[in-house]
Parts: sequence; C-alpha cells; structure tokens
Amino acid sequence: MKKIITSVLILLTSHYTFSQWNSNPALNNAICIAANRQFVQRSVTDGKGGSIITWMDYDGTNNIYKIYAQRISAAGVIKWATNGVAVCASTGAQKFPQIISDKRGGAIILWLDYRDSIGMYAQRINSNGIPQWTLNGILLTTEILLEQIIFTPLADMTTD
Repeated sequence: MKKIITSVLILLTSHYTFSQWNSNPALNNAICIAANRQFVQRSVTDGKGGSIITWMDYDGTNNIYKIYAQRISAAGVIKWATNGVAVCASTGAQKFPQIISDKRGGAIILWLDYRDSIGMYAQRINSNGIPQWTLNGILLTTEILLEQIIFTPLADMTTD
C-alpha cells in the first residue's frame, strides 16, 4: 500500500516528463521536418540501442505517397539523410510500410506499391541508409487481395 501511495504522489507532483535524447528537455529530436504529411509510422530497434523509423510521406507535388526511413542512434544522433532516405524512388504510390530490424543497424522494409499494378515489395536498408537489394525493391507478390488481408485489422476479418 505504501508503494502505491508513493507512486501516486510522485505522479501527481511530476508535472512535466519528457522522453527524448536532446539535452534541452523542451525539444524533441526531429526525425523528419519535411513540409509534407508524414504518417503510418513504424519503428524497430537497430540492434545497437537506437531505432529505425519508417513512414508514409504524402508528396503534395505529385499527389502520391512515398515511403521513407530514418535511423537514430542510442545517443539520439540522426544517422541518415535529413528527412530520411527514400526506400523506393519509382513512379506511382508506395503505401503502408512494415519494418523488421536486421539487428546490424539496418532493416528490411515491406510496402504496397502501385507503380504498375498493386504489388508487395521489399527493400533492405543497411546501417548507412543505403538500399541493398534491387533498385526500388524486390517484388514479392502481385496478389490483389493482399492489401485487404495483410493491412486489415484482424477484428475486421472475422466471420460468423
């Protein structure tokens, strides 16, 4: 009981708590400051105490979505290009990134791609932010239902 009361008192007296690496507690570390809209963020460990973040970025100039990634070290240092590296530079939209760490400072990123017809692609990005596989990713499948199966919450897929 004493521990619970102490914990509640600590929480009530702590008005501000910040979780970031910047030495100024009022500032966060910027992963991307591009003017576009960034959303559908995913994050994994880089295997070295830091993180690799991927997101969908709306390109207002071309009215399409692109996938970017950024690595931040355990010390809070941005490791790749300002505003991240493009995972795929092909024409057409790329959406709904998924990411898995390679535990060596890089990651494998999967996404839905609309360059010709809908398809699922993958790319490995190394610890320096350089794509390691075929330019613009490797085609994994062109199944049309893939978007509904993989990116639909499981609760929406239940049947009676």
